[in-house]
Amino acid sequence: MGATFEAITGTLRAGPEHRKYGDPWVFAATVQVLGDVAYISAAHGTYGTDTARALRKALRKQGVRRVVFHRQKADRSYDVSIGGGKHGTILD
Repeated sequence: MGATFEAITGTLRAGPEHRKYGDPWVFAATVQVLGDVAYISAAHGTYGTDTARALRKALRKQGVRRVVFHRQKADRSYDVSIGGGKHGTILD
């Protein structure tokens, strides 16, 4: 019998001075990667054009091609797919 372990969940951080773990950050989120789709949730911080560009670059390096943002507010939750239909935005 065999077994394998594939880490599919992590924390994504970004910021003007962020290069490695421990550096200051302005945005952080939990990311679950299934195949080439990243599901982003529990986001906190400043999200603008520079942050989006940095996140796309980091996710592409991991083979991610699509992103789905999950938002939870008060007593309701919903998924936000930015472009690309129900499977999220295409990073190509």
